[in-house]
Amino acid sequence: MGYPSAAEDELRLRKATPDDLDGTTQLAIDAFPDDPERDYRFPYCHKFPDDHWKWTKHEYQRYLEQAQSYDIVVVEAVIRSTGAAKIVALCVWDVSNLTGVQPATINDIIDKHFAPYGMQQIALANLATHRDYRRRGCGAALCKYGIRMAQDKRCVVTVLGSPLGKLLYQSVGFKITAVEPLGVPGEDEILYITSLVNQEGRTAHLG
Repeated sequence: MGYPSAAEDELRLRKATPDDLDGTTQLAIDAFPDDPERDYRFPYCHKFPDDHWKWTKHEYQRYLEQAQSYDIVVVEAVIRSTGAAKIVALCVWDVSNLTGVQPATINDIIDKHFAPYGMQQIALANLATHRDYRRRGCGAALCKYGIRMAQDKRCVVTVLGSPLGKLLYQSVGFKITAVEPLGVPGEDEILYITSLVNQEGRTAHLG
């Protein structure tokens, strides 16, 4: 099933369920072809599409199976005439610092820049919007979902942004704290990752 026409649909935001595994996998693959981070992480994705699907599905299955560590939210486009729906945007929130249930991996850059916030932080682990649905507010709505959650919990929101993503995050109140090179020793290619923080959840309760 292809993506609905933007002219004949409505957008709905909801929590993801295990039944969304294929939909989130497909969206993650379709949404990132112009993001340099995707090509850096998966340099052979075009040559081996089946393997790319397999490992992307494995990544999102891990998110969906760790509900105490990750809060996954999607935006789906619903065709008014038929009721058929398709996931067109998603975000993965790492809430493990709040729940105390830690996921299996820890990133050195996350430790370096976000450790000062301790356990009082929610991390945006992933966000994607299909190209046909960009500039319609999907990404901003997903970001604001996490910002509201942080305000309720009186904590900050952290994210590592790609060159494309950092502009969105800044537009909803994130502030850049650092820009870090990310590369493999012995390789010439370097990807720059931006660390950003939104402290509205903390400052809203001060004073």
